[in-house]
Amino acid sequence: MWAARLVADGLIVTLVIRGVDPASVRLDPVADFAPYLQACNERLGRLSEHHRRQPPPVLEPAEGVAAHRALAEADLASHAHLVQALQADREPRQRAGEGAARHALWQRAVREQARI
Repeated sequence: MWAARLVADGLIVTLVIRGVDPASVRLDPVADFAPYLQACNERLGRLSEHHRRQPPPVLEPAEGVAAHRALAEADLASHAHLVQALQADREPRQRAGEGAARHALWQRAVREQARI
């Protein structure tokens, strides 16, 4: 990991970079952000469409307090995974499907809370 700070046109620019050789970085002024923004929007659109097409996760049956316990256990496991990555000096990443599973667990816990 490395950091650099420079002044460009009266603005202070700070870079904090991990996993990239400082000699491979080149900064140039950008006159038109439109192509960058368009490419980002297209990429986000593709990613969003990909996630929309995924089937919802299948949860183990749980009612009442068990639904809340399943949500809490999933959150604790996710937090433990995050802590392990940080302690090993790795970039913390969500496991595939973790966000969708947490959403489904949350929705089920909310439904069960309303039912109780």
